[in-house]
Amino acid sequence: MPLIKVTLGNKQYTVKRAALRKWLLLEDIKEKLLKAAEVGDRLGVVENIYSYISAAIDFQLELNDLPWYEISNTLQLLFNLNSPTLEFPFLKSIIEDQKAVWDYEGRTWFIWLHLIAEKYGWEIKYISELDIDNAIGLAQEIAIEAQLEREWEWQLNELAYQYDEATKKSIFKPLPRPAWMSPAPRMSPETKHKVKSNIMPVGMILTWKQDETPPS
Repeated sequence: MPLIKVTLGNKQYTVKRAALRKWLLLEDIKEKLLKAAEVGDRLGVVENIYSYISAAIDFQLELNDLPWYEISNTLQLLFNLNSPTLEFPFLKSIIEDQKAVWDYEGRTWFIWLHLIAEKYGWEIKYISELDIDNAIGLAQEIAIEAQLEREWEWQLNELAYQYDEATKKSIFKPLPRPAWMSPAPRMSPETKHKVKSNIMPVGMILTWKQDETPPS
């Protein structure tokens, strides 16, 4: 598991990359930090920065007297250490949604625990220590399998076939897939527009090479 060394207040700490359960805790703190920054909550930003660093290095720090640049540099190092090394489409699908009325602090961990334990029957201790890339990859495969099963069941449902008056035939309507399982929308080709001569610049047009000084 990757390790880094960070220095805070003339003291060096060896920090290892967070496993799944700790990573989910760090991600919850990061989310609070970003939301505080969005609304200009300075106190909330500071508190969550301190919480993130303390949780990441497993030591409750007194950061008030430390230089800000030292704290900022450490935070960035810890963000990098605890980021997935692979680009999982599954993660890109996360859109800010409404919290359910039954939500509670720390529920994210139990969602992931339930998802993986139900599928593989692994013990809590083993799941909590999964590498985050492995955990995210497994969660994505579980989600893909569930979606494909729903699509198969949908094909057997008469609601999937809609009668078309024009063709007098039933047309299959596929079950929608989540955005992360759908191909990216194609960009429309660039449209070329002609500029009218009456709005074109007049006079001599000077050009120069990229490494030359523009004419004055």
